[in-house]
Amino acid sequence: MSEPFEPYTATREEMKQEAVERMKILGFDEKTIYFFEKENFYFESEEGLLFKPNYEEHQIAETHAKEYGYLVFHIIHSFSNIGETLECLTVSPYKEDWDYEKSMLKEGILIAYVHNFSFPENSESGSIQIKKGLNGFVRIA
Repeated sequence: MSEPFEPYTATREEMKQEAVERMKILGFDEKTIYFFEKENFYFESEEGLLFKPNYEEHQIAETHAKEYGYLVFHIIHSFSNIGETLECLTVSPYKEDWDYEKSMLKEGILIAYVHNFSFPENSESGSIQIKKGLNGFVRIA
């Protein structure tokens, strides 16, 4: 007889520690990591600068995270040829995905939920590439 399927393999605290590890690999500054780790607060990057997310952005990120069991650790607000988007950087609740996801971080590639404000029907999860800005991040692909 097979074991019952467990939908998630990580606890919230394990996901939080994984997020901190990813933030360090990506080059987040100590203050930003501190606020996430100690205060459960994540920032938004826009054009490479850090800001406090507004209510709507926070709700979009948290709704997606709650629906899929993810943990959001940062969001990026972008404007490009695909429209105005909000990239939600997350940690999945599935530990078996973590090694692969971390292996891509050194190239700035990560899995994110992308909410498209301009074309909501095009909102989806997938891989994006980011680079360090002044004190935040910018989506480059």
